[in-house]
Amino acid sequence: MTDFDNEAVHWTVEENDYYDDQNGASSSQFDPFQNMDKVAHPEPEEPVFKAEPMTIRVDDPQKSSSGSFMTYRLFTMTALENYSTNNRPVRRRFSDFVWLHNALSIEFPACIIPPLPEKHRLKFFKGNRFDPLFIEQRRLGLQWFMDRIARHPYLQASQYTRLFLESTDFATDKTIQTKSPSTPLFSSLFKTSTVHVKKPDEKFEEMKESIEKFQVNLQVIERLYSKIGKRQQELETNYSQFAISIRGLSGLETNVDQQLRQFAESVENYANAFKERSK
Repeated sequence: MTDFDNEAVHWTVEENDYYDDQNGASSSQFDPFQNMDKVAHPEPEEPVFKAEPMTIRVDDPQKSSSGSFMTYRLFTMTALENYSTNNRPVRRRFSDFVWLHNALSIEFPACIIPPLPEKHRLKFFKGNRFDPLFIEQRRLGLQWFMDRIARHPYLQASQYTRLFLESTDFATDKTIQTKSPSTPLFSSLFKTSTVHVKKPDEKFEEMKESIEKFQVNLQVIERLYSKIGKRQQELETNYSQFAISIRGLSGLETNVDQQLRQFAESVENYANAFKERSK
């Protein structure tokens, strides 16, 4: 090998060392796929179902024509396609809200249906079912229930929700909808009604019996409190009239005028005590 060849080889080695130092690795170690696993691969996005804008207002509680229950007015505003554009208000009683809750629970068993306000309160036991405070508390509970439904993408679009909010003959329509074989509500009810437990657990049987007895006792207590409340109102009226009679008598019996007035005042206080107790 000549001196020129030795010099060329020496220059080539130095040149390779220079490029290795600059690149941080030799060309023989370069792997074009070494960073492929670091490339971010976007995950496929799952479809997100969003609730459409919907407002349901529950207001104007009124007694029914028979005076045995309260009804509430519902007014709906929404742009959902399966809803009517008339936006006419309807009136519903508490048992109608219970029907809607049960229907949605069967149609969407995987959804958490918002709870309804409690049906039984101590106000019932005092014989004052139509107490304004109790009615307002129930209305607020029903408003919260409908607000949760209006914000849920599945519950707001349910055929039962639409029927509940728009039907002008709800008593008839809900019966037809429930009995129709084409509806999932009927099929679910039919399936569940055909399931029989051969050997029910004794603990559940005891619990069921205890609950039934407790319910009967609550009904008895409710009737007793209702009678007691009416009796207290009658006593308050009688004592008030008695006090008026004594005051009239004090004007005739001048000798015992002061004593009769004091007695009349005591009777009036007793009547007022009955009045306060019945509230």
